[in-house]
Amino acid sequence: MLVSSTRHSFICVIIIFSISVFFSAPVYAQGKKQLTPAAKAVKIGLIDQLRLRKEYKAYDAAREKLAKENQAEKKSFDQQLLLIDNQTKKQLKQDSLKGGKGRAGIVQHADDRRSAINGTHQLAQKKRHQDRIALMQQYEQKIQAAIQAVMVEGGFTDVKPLSKDKEKDKAANGPGSIDITDLVLKKLN
Repeated sequence: MLVSSTRHSFICVIIIFSISVFFSAPVYAQGKKQLTPAAKAVKIGLIDQLRLRKEYKAYDAAREKLAKENQAEKKSFDQQLLLIDNQTKKQLKQDSLKGGKGRAGIVQHADDRRSAINGTHQLAQKKRHQDRIALMQQYEQKIQAAIQAVMVEGGFTDVKPLSKDKEKDKAANGPGSIDITDLVLKKLN
């Protein structure tokens, strides 16, 4: 019984030793020594997302263009409504001079015109919103591709957003963390 217990203990020790050697040994691939995942250096890229989108020239120009188009459409909508209001007032004034019997028809016609213009405006807003989303998605894909390229070129293992407290971010992410916003902007612009 004592021999069986000793033999069992010996086998357990050998298995544990074999497992520890297996997992701690360096990996050899194609004759080159590579580091195990635990021994790889961590290099974190930090990105200022707000600055990136603000200083990405094409992205900023596209946003500016969309904003101007939105303002122009809104101005046109407001002018059309003002024109209807002015025409309605004029028609109501003329109707009152003739006895005021056509007031209900004039008001109904103005309401119908406002509804039609409002419907057209809402459809235009919806289309502009969809166009804006599609355009911004294209730019976001370009941003992600630039970040990925910088990661590969710089050997970064991870990318994290940079907050307003840059020194705190660098301290929290270790000595291998670097602000790569300028490198990404260089790729984009």
